[in-house]
Amino acid sequence: MNKKKVQLTTYIGLIPFYLPLAYYFYAESDVKHVNLVKISLVYGSLISSFLSGMQWEKLISNNFKISFIAIIPLVMVLFQFLEESIYISTIIIILALLINLIVDLTLLSKLREFWFKRMRIIATGLVSTSLIINYLST
Repeated sequence: MNKKKVQLTTYIGLIPFYLPLAYYFYAESDVKHVNLVKISLVYGSLISSFLSGMQWEKLISNNFKISFIAIIPLVMVLFQFLEESIYISTIIIILALLINLIVDLTLLSKLREFWFKRMRIIATGLVSTSLIINYLST
């Protein structure tokens, strides 16, 4: 893994999570703000699904018997799309991302370098914080 490229991509990928908050302070339209919050939840679903796929591939290729664990966040975010409550959707996305993080820190710990685990902790914390702030601003 190219450390700098992975870190840059990860941290730039955090920007969409903070756009609803920036818009909240900039504009007066609550309708658009709520739509941006929903878009950030969809984006969080995509990120969690992507992480689940990467983790599942790593677990499968390293012969982990409990590789299905990586798919749990994917299933969670699929159910999130059936939910109309921003509150419940926010909780589901945060839990899915936390499960992704736990998989990286436990099952895949020996396969992940320290800098990667640290980056994942920081990114998950920043995303979770932004989702909570976005929900509170609706």
